Amino acid sequence: MMGLSMYFPFPPAKLAAFFNREDVATVNQDASALGEIYPQSGINAFQGLIFMREQSNEARNLLAVTAGDQFNLSAEEMDGFVSLREKLTDADETALVASVSQHYRQILWQRWHAYSKQGLAGVAAYTRKRANINLTDELRIAAANSKLLTYFSPALQKIWLNYPTQLPADTEERFFWLNRQVQNRPTAILNHRRVLTTDAASVIITRQFFVGHSYNSSHMILGCMPYGNGSILFYTHRASTAQVQDNNLKRSIGRQRLKQQMIRNLKFLRITLESS
Repeated sequence: MMGLSMYFPFPPAKLAAFFNREDVATVNQDASALGEIYPQSGINAFQGLIFMREQSNEARNLLAVTAGDQFNLSAEEMDGFVSLREKLTDADETALVASVSQHYRQILWQRWHAYSKQGLAGVAAYTRKRANINLTDELRIAAANSKLLTYFSPALQKIWLNYPTQLPADTEERFFWLNRQVQNRPTAILNHRRVLTTDAASVIITRQFFVGHSYNSSHMILGCMPYGNGSILFYTHRASTAQVQDNNLKRSIGRQRLKQQMIRNLKFLRITLESS
C-alpha cells in the first residue's frame, strides 16, 4: 500500500462535490474511455468499451486464452471464449474484433451484476495455472486493514465491508467502467465508488473489483479535512498483483510506479479543481 498527503486550497466540500460529478478515474490520465453503470443497467451500459481494429491482437489473444496471468478471467469465462473461437473460424478481422468486444462486454456486465447483488461474495476468482486469485479475500482485507478509512468513518468502513447494504446518510454511490492503458494494453476496469460528506470532512472510497490484466484489484481512499483556508488531502492506494509478490525488485519498481502515478493524479486533480 502507498500513502501520500497534499494541501489543497479548497474546502473538503469542494473536493466531495467534484467526485460526485466526476469519477476518480478522470484524474487518471491513462483512462481513454469511461461509462457510468446505473442500478438497472443492461449490457448496453458498456457499449463504449470496444477493441479497436488496431487492437485485433488483443482480441485474438482472448480467443486463445488459457489459465495464466495474460488475462484476468474465471475458468467459466475462459470456456466462453473457447466456444466463441469455434464460431469465428471463418470470420474476417472486423467481425472477429466486434464479436470479441461484444462477448467481453457481456462478461463485464455479468461481473458487475453479480457484485451489485452479492457484494464481494459475488466476485469470481481469476484462474491461474497454480492457485487461483481470490478477489473476495483481497478486497476484504484491503478494506478491513485501512487505517485511513477507520479514522474517517468506522461506520462507513463496516458498511463497505458488508456491501450490499443500505446507503448511509450523506453518502453518494456510483459505479463506472473504464478503459485505461496498462503496460501499453487496453484494460477494462470495474469501479465501485462511495463519497461521504459531513461538516467536518469528506472521504471518497473506490474499489476496482475487476481489472482486465496486469494486476488483480485495487482499493483507494481519499480523505480530506479542513486545514487553514483549505484542506489536507490524504490519499492511500493499495493495488494487488500476484505477478510481482515473489520478486523484491519487481515489487520495489511497482511501488515506485504507483507512487509516481499517485503524485500525477494529485497534481492533475489540483489543476482541475483550480480551473473549475
